[in-house]
Amino acid sequence: MDNNDIELFCTTEQKTKDELVSLLVKGGISYLEKWEKISIFKRRDYGGAKELCVIYVNGNQKEKALDILREYNAEKAAENRRRASAAKRRRERKAEDE
Repeated sequence: MDNNDIELFCTTEQKTKDELVSLLVKGGISYLEKWEKISIFKRRDYGGAKELCVIYVNGNQKEKALDILREYNAEKAAENRRRASAAKRRRERKAEDE
């Protein structure tokens, strides 16, 4: 790890890590991936996970990496809103049918 590296994000979810790393690579961002063990006493704070993946990027690429992270988070938020809306419509139709 370089003195100029900064922590971009951390996650316990492999899928999230894979998606974000893929976007970083596509964006030409170099990164460092470190897996840290989660103490048995702190696992409840991390949903029972045993490891935490921490992704670092070079400080010179910070802004571009943050843009990628913001875009990813916005897409996930929109996806969650669509799912919630679809679930609400299903519940409403079910209530009408009863």
